[in-house]
Amino acid sequence: MLYHDGQRVNGPDAALYSRAKAEGSCSEAARLVPGVRVECRYNGQTL
Repeated sequence: MLYHDGQRVNGPDAALYSRAKAEGSCSEAARLVPGVRVECRYNGQTL
């Protein structure tokens, strides 16, 4: 799940993401929000 300021911001389909899709979504979030720390995990492991 993806949270921003304590609020869930992803849809229920996130549980079905492949690792590649999760990495792509994480990279996109980090690129779109410069100056904000983005940490992404997939199956409990940091990407």
